[in-house]
Amino acid sequence: MQGVVVGVVISVLGILYNIYNPHIVELGRVKGTRLYKDIRFHEPVETISNVLILRIDGAQVFLNSENIDNEILKRIKERKEISVLVLDMGNTDYLDMAGAENLELLHGILAKEGIELRLAHLNSPVRQLLWKMGLNKKLNMYKGIYPTIDDIVNNWEKKYYDEEEK
Repeated sequence: MQGVVVGVVISVLGILYNIYNPHIVELGRVKGTRLYKDIRFHEPVETISNVLILRIDGAQVFLNSENIDNEILKRIKERKEISVLVLDMGNTDYLDMAGAENLELLHGILAKEGIELRLAHLNSPVRQLLWKMGLNKKLNMYKGIYPTIDDIVNNWEKKYYDEEEK
């Protein structure tokens, strides 16, 4: 019985650690395709000099929002000369109010630095929460448009999504 209790406690601690420290990876375009993959494991990959593309693997909740922001800002400082940050939200299966508010805060920090924040691959629950909070306009989200990373990379300079209904 003690072994089971120890196993459960270790499992719960492992889950909390993973929630608190979500995996964040930088993505690049696989040459000759429209696919964006982890730059550490897929070669050859192309990076765009003024665009940083990051994927957050996991939920964004009050427990990890600050860690996520710190990691994102650290990576921006490492790359320098970033004009656009694309967050691939395809692996973000849950976003709570604190996580959404944190995205708004991150948007403000980046805007002061002249960096646009764009979100790709939003799933329905995450998109609906951001919409309910009124963040759709700030974060360039519009009904019927579910941009992929490639859409954003190819159109951000044209401000294509900004022209849709606000």
